[in-house]
Amino acid sequence: MREPRSPLRWFAPAFTLILWIAGLLPITQNALYHTEDLLTHFLGFVVLMLAYREGFGIRSWPRLLLVALAVGGILELLQTRVPYREASWTDLAADLVGALLAAWIPEAWLPRLWRLFASLFGIGYLRPGPGTLAALLTTVLYLATRHGPLFLWVAAVPVALFTVALGHLLAGDEPDPSWFVLDEVAGVLAALALVPKEPGLVILAFLGFRVLDIWKPGPLRRLETLPRGWGILLDDLAAGLLAGLAVRLLALLILAL
Repeated sequence: MREPRSPLRWFAPAFTLILWIAGLLPITQNALYHTEDLLTHFLGFVVLMLAYREGFGIRSWPRLLLVALAVGGILELLQTRVPYREASWTDLAADLVGALLAAWIPEAWLPRLWRLFASLFGIGYLRPGPGTLAALLTTVLYLATRHGPLFLWVAAVPVALFTVALGHLLAGDEPDPSWFVLDEVAGVLAALALVPKEPGLVILAFLGFRVLDIWKPGPLRRLETLPRGWGILLDDLAAGLLAGLAVRLLALLILAL
């Protein structure tokens, strides 16, 4: 019997396209420290190359490095086509180092590594409230950096798609495992991306997201019943969008008074 294709087979090219689109957006102008930018490139390419490795069965490190060079090279080339971005050899080097790490990881480690990502590096196994802890950490990191809402939109899309792919890969018959908290990260990113980066509004968006995600009014609870990765993601994503919209409307109302 033919083995089913890994869900990471569609995630890898989708993430690649998102990276290329991000290369045309002004998300680094007055927004990222250079070290943050390098770390983003490195971690992004670790995940991307692991997805290409498992999704397309690429076992040879030179082939994986060539894929990374093509993806990263096109990304840097695109950045030369817009006035507010520029190509960077150090960014490309960070991409290739991430690819080398992805190639070095032993095959036997991959199932545990996917669970590590889905649990946000083990936060999903903490008690109580692992989903709240994951969303809170995401919020604190956002406030501690110079990222703005546009960056969050760019981050939320691949995180959401990665959630669906890992949900299909890992969830099995369990509809929404408590240790799987990457969906909370996607949801809170969507909530925060809808509000201006002011601490009070950001905290309100975080709290609103957690209330809706825990309470799960009727439509949100129905979304949770969708199969596998979609059911894991969509209730949290809807909660995040609703919370962000509510806080944004509240902010506009206060300004109008």
